Amino acid sequence: MTTTFRAGAQVLRTQNRLVSPMALDTLTFAAPATTVPDSVMLSFALAQPNGYQDGEQRSLPLLPAGTLERVGTFATLTAADTTLQLPINPALGDVTVHLESDALPLLLSEIEHLQRYAYLCNEQAASKLKALLLERRIREVQRLPFRGDRAVKFLIKKLLAGQHKPEHLWGTWPTSAVSPWATTHVLEALLEAEKAGYKVVFDRAATQRYLLGELDDHLSEAATVARLRGRPLPSYYRYYRAPDDLIRLLALLHRLGAPADYKTYLARFDRLQTGRQPLDRYLALVTLRQQLGLPYQLDTLRRYRLRTQLGGVFYGDTLHASSYFGYLLRDRVGTTLLAYRALRAVGGHEAELARLRVGLLNLRVGGHWTSTYEAAQILETIGPDLFAAGRPATFARAQLSGGLTETLTKFPFTAKLAASSGPLTLRKEGLLPIYATAYQSHWNPTPAPVAAAFAVRTELAGQAGTRVTLRAGQPAELLVTVDVKAEARYALLEVPIPAGCSYADPATPNSLETHREYLRHQTGIFLDRLPIGRHQFRIALQPRFKGTYTVNPAKAELVYFPTKFGRSASKQAVVK
Repeated sequence: MTTTFRAGAQVLRTQNRLVSPMALDTLTFAAPATTVPDSVMLSFALAQPNGYQDGEQRSLPLLPAGTLERVGTFATLTAADTTLQLPINPALGDVTVHLESDALPLLLSEIEHLQRYAYLCNEQAASKLKALLLERRIREVQRLPFRGDRAVKFLIKKLLAGQHKPEHLWGTWPTSAVSPWATTHVLEALLEAEKAGYKVVFDRAATQRYLLGELDDHLSEAATVARLRGRPLPSYYRYYRAPDDLIRLLALLHRLGAPADYKTYLARFDRLQTGRQPLDRYLALVTLRQQLGLPYQLDTLRRYRLRTQLGGVFYGDTLHASSYFGYLLRDRVGTTLLAYRALRAVGGHEAELARLRVGLLNLRVGGHWTSTYEAAQILETIGPDLFAAGRPATFARAQLSGGLTETLTKFPFTAKLAASSGPLTLRKEGLLPIYATAYQSHWNPTPAPVAAAFAVRTELAGQAGTRVTLRAGQPAELLVTVDVKAEARYALLEVPIPAGCSYADPATPNSLETHREYLRHQTGIFLDRLPIGRHQFRIALQPRFKGTYTVNPAKAELVYFPTKFGRSASKQAVVK
């Protein structure tokens, strides 16, 4: 018979073969060196002289060596007459400029970006669910069909399956410890889905009973801790011990409609507090009091108000670090979101809310917010206000000068400029805001190691160099060593594997691991807590296909602050 290998339409090799009783046909080929596509369509066909033919076709993904690095700026121009210089680095290649005068495309872009996130812990599933529910409301305003019903139902099912028994609560992963903030995030998403008309079935009464019991227990423990302040804590000092978690517990019970004397519980909570509380905890209590119809004070909020050069506003506590959102949101983001909700509930602060939206939108780095949790929190807080107050985009005009000269009255507008075209100036006129993005992307094929928040090293089959040799059919271990300089919460270790390898039987996980996910091209290892020191992680591999492969750097990063990371060097793996 005649056998043929093809890559796309190109014939790579044709051979006449005699099969008696079998023949093994193999081919080694090089990935395209220029204008690398994202996949190669390979086919293998056979034909006999009598006319019989058969074959198979496979799409082989091609992942480029190195890493994509993007730099740029995002700005919201609100004042009627504003001029902004958009920074351009001539060394970083073409510049993409995108202008909007309607917030809906920005929201939809963030929602789409959030859905593409590769992993699906309980937090990420809840974040994606919240974003899809917001998209559903946007599509109703646009009078367009919503095509995410199937994804919504899948995420609801996924979250319900991840509930812990017998607590009826949630952790970051189904196998991790119960987490107050994760439980709050998940229940908010599920209740919002139920409100939107989706079927959400869980034992609400059992959840309420458990939470009420926990509330009484932990308030009692908190009282004991208050009495023993400065002395050793009792052994039964349990999980809901932080004051912020007690606030979450009360808010959850209220959201679930649990019958409770909330006024008395809050009074007990207040008696346990000493000194001035962190601003975000104070605002969380204000928000809860607003929901319960209880008295509250916001008079002192203005002293924590911070302005930006582009007209945005934040609220931040200069004396206390964030406690309520702690390891989850960047500085001032959580406090600003809580202030936004409190001011909106009061009413009459529309101008201030607009300035807060400017500040939050300007936090988008490289076109997006920094994490799934941050995106979901901001989207659900400011999203409905952005599209509910939408007006035609003709109320704004933009003038570009410098590298591009153009006057714009219709949006959106996108242009790609050569970096050599020089600086770009944007002048905005009119009533509506203009959302401006300018960024440059470049692929770094040989990224240097980074040892900032983490120092990461890899060894493959006991070889620590940048070029390692593997034997096809002989199991190999990929050892990753991570040196942690300061204790990290909610960390992710991503470890690419050589393309010529598949996974062997799973290696024994590190005891610190919360969850491990084996993707086709890399392993993702999640850790709720990563203490100071040296930690090692093992991945069992089975080399299969002979060839020479680039192994991209392994990277350790904070899930909710991904700009804090460390990465190893690239390697080359030769499978013989």
